[in-house]
Amino acid sequence: MLLDGDDWQLELDPKDPVTIRLKAAGNKTKGPVLVPGAWQTQGFGEATAALKNQYIGVATYRKTVAVPKAMMSAGRSLWLVTDRIERSAKLMVGGKLVTEHTGYLSRLEGDVTGLVG
Repeated sequence: MLLDGDDWQLELDPKDPVTIRLKAAGNKTKGPVLVPGAWQTQGFGEATAALKNQYIGVATYRKTVAVPKAMMSAGRSLWLVTDRIERSAKLMVGGKLVTEHTGYLSRLEGDVTGLVG
């Protein structure tokens, strides 16, 4: 099951001073985002002379997924796989850390079998 699409939610770190300044100025700091895609090209961050928008900091992507019952049958494992992670990411399901990675354009995957259902 692919999780690409436009029903992801993105929120820039609400405690970051840049996010606080952006929000006060009426700039976009949370809302829908297309995945795959760079948040900066979708209006998140500060407009700069060289880039449409720029934000260097922490952000959270969220998506609610209904896992089909056929995928939850006994004896099967369920993995969440992401490609082209840039910089760093923590993969969490239901608020629980599955795995994390720091690096460029890498794959991040984790067994989430016991975390869904």
